Amino acid sequence: MEPVESKNINRNSRRLRIHLTVAVLLKLAALVLIWWFFFREEAVDINADFMASHLDIPAISQGVSK
Repeated sequence: MEPVESKNINRNSRRLRIHLTVAVLLKLAALVLIWWFFFREEAVDINADFMASHLDIPAISQGVSK
């Protein structure tokens, strides 16, 4: 026969696990909604010539001399 304290610890542990799971899922849903409304249509155009000039190296599109 298990002591009463052991049953309470198991019950509290289960409740804590459920509570933490719900909290994590709600936070994940909030992050997805924030991304969806604010960032999903944002795009960054990557241009090799611009990046090469920004990094002060020869552009990739000009070819590499060996």
